[in-house]
Amino acid sequence: MIQQLFSLNIIGIILCILVYRSLLPTKDELILPKSEQWIVYGVMTFVGCVTVIVLLIRISL
Repeated sequence: MIQQLFSLNIIGIILCILVYRSLLPTKDELILPKSEQWIVYGVMTFVGCVTVIVLLIRISL
């Protein structure tokens, strides 16, 4: 949701809020293996880098 906010994607923010509210609160914790954790962290880093690049392009225009 923060990524959508920084890139000023209003529709994306609304969709993120709706999905977040639709999640049921559970006490079960999802435990991922270390290899999958690194994949998730890598994807999050990639999305963050793309967001920064898009923001820099928007600011320079």
